[in-house]
Amino acid sequence: MVGVLFIQKNIFCTGANAGRKEKDMIQITMTGGNRVCWEKAQYTDYMYDGKVFVVIKGAEWVGIYNIDQVKEIRVDV
Repeated sequence: MVGVLFIQKNIFCTGANAGRKEKDMIQITMTGGNRVCWEKAQYTDYMYDGKVFVVIKGAEWVGIYNIDQVKEIRVDV
C-alpha cells in the first residue's frame, strides 16, 4: 500500500524548513523520518477519517496520507 500520494507540489521540510514554527502551516512527519510541510497558500482545509489524513485546497484533495505511514501531524494555526 502506498503511504503518501502527492497531487500538488508541496514543501519538504529539510534544512531551513525543518522544525520551523510557522503560523498557518501543516507539518507531517512520516514513519521513515521524512517531513512534509504545507503552507497556508497551499491548502484551505484538512480532514482525518481514521484511515487517511487529507489536505484540501478549495474542492480538491491535494495531499492524501495513509495514517499507518504517519508518525506525527502538526497543525500550527
